[in-house]
Amino acid sequence: MPTLARPSRWDRRDGPIRLKADAMNHWLRLRHAFPAPRTDGLLRLELGLDLNLRQPKSRPVPWASCLLKITKGPLAPGAIEVNPYWATYNRSWVVARGRLPLDAKLGACWDGTPHVEVGVGSLPIIAIAAAGMLVAGKPIRVTRKEVGGWRLHLGLPRQRPAAGEPYTLEPALELDAGVQRVGRALELSLGQLSAVLRVSQ
Repeated sequence: MPTLARPSRWDRRDGPIRLKADAMNHWLRLRHAFPAPRTDGLLRLELGLDLNLRQPKSRPVPWASCLLKITKGPLAPGAIEVNPYWATYNRSWVVARGRLPLDAKLGACWDGTPHVEVGVGSLPIIAIAAAGMLVAGKPIRVTRKEVGGWRLHLGLPRQRPAAGEPYTLEPALELDAGVQRVGRALELSLGQLSAVLRVSQ
């Protein structure tokens, strides 16, 4: 006789706000970010390992990425980002007389699908846009979104003064999430909730 999968303890399927997390993954992502030698800080590298917390016996997944700042030419000021998921051109603007910062990424994933991200540095505008999409019945989704911004300076004894910036620990949370209106309720789906520990230099 078939058995039913036990729902996640995160699941909440009743009430005005529903949480769907039966397939949520958890990772511990260890990162070391540093400037590449002899590039005057224009090229930054990031190496690390991803540990699957739901399958502790699985092998760690290696991580490597780079970010090349562009300071000259028609693409300046911007940056080229390459990681195991996508390659993008990144650029930031400040509009509305310096009151509205915008961040954009335009590129493609390695399977050929387009990858586009637009970030708005204004909570009121984000809230209004999100409310409008939910009222219209449109889903809101984020993928591999890091939430953090904390910085802890590390006084490592072997750090040389000529090495550049001091080491900092930057913890964050990474999530894949979506929100959509289902009838009169809001459904929040979580595909990933992971911890990121990044040591930057």
